[in-house]
Amino acid sequence: MRTYGLVLILLMARIALCGHITLATTSVVKESGLLDRICAAFERESGIVVRIVAASQQDVLALGMEGKADVLLMKALYASKELANGSCLARTCALYDDFVIVGPRDDPVHVRWQKTAARAFSRIAADQAFFVSRGDSSDTHKKEEAVWHQAGHTPNGTWYLPVCQSMAAVLMIASEKQAYALADRPTFVALKTSLDLEVVFEGDSALCNQYDIIAVKSAHRPPLLTDRAVQFVRWFATDAAQELIAEPGGVFFPVSRGTDACQRRKPR
Repeated sequence: MRTYGLVLILLMARIALCGHITLATTSVVKESGLLDRICAAFERESGIVVRIVAASQQDVLALGMEGKADVLLMKALYASKELANGSCLARTCALYDDFVIVGPRDDPVHVRWQKTAARAFSRIAADQAFFVSRGDSSDTHKKEEAVWHQAGHTPNGTWYLPVCQSMAAVLMIASEKQAYALADRPTFVALKTSLDLEVVFEGDSALCNQYDIIAVKSAHRPPLLTDRAVQFVRWFATDAAQELIAEPGGVFFPVSRGTDACQRRKPR
């Protein structure tokens, strides 16, 4: 018991001496386990402890602006729309993931043989196969709308099911109804053992999804934390960090592979 107490005291003293920063990101990124490896490597090199907080995209941004998080790791499209000019101390592309079209294992409308995501959506619409949509103005829903627009369709009718629920809920409903859906790969991978679905289309660069890492300017943050935040953002772009992202079996891929990585996933 005394040994445990001594270890705890020494650990707290180390944190106080070396310092810490708080990183806010989405649950999808945190639950992948990738950041645990990256933050551990950064701590070994710099002595700075990174605390990870998971939240929605909107809450990630709010945590940064309120000074409750020093660094944000979030989807670049959302960050570009919501962050005011001059609010970033440092910002860089951090990593990518991608969206996939999932559906019944027998793929009754032959989505898997289409050459683009837009053609896959056109096939679903032409056959009026059940399609479950988030319908909630989330980033996934906006990506879905962009693909429908590219396909030249405005989906409607009893086959199109906007449910205004989370990605996990959409996948469960699609599984139950043997319907198609657009999903981010990390969430599908996390849930696939409980779903009667499979990836029926992947590999279109239009489905690639960029994440940026950002040190946010805030009047609530002391200068020392600001310096540590900028140091972490810059470190994220180093070969050491990017090599961790590139490790086999992950659902994210490094900046060096860019949108080409989406196309290389395609098994045909």
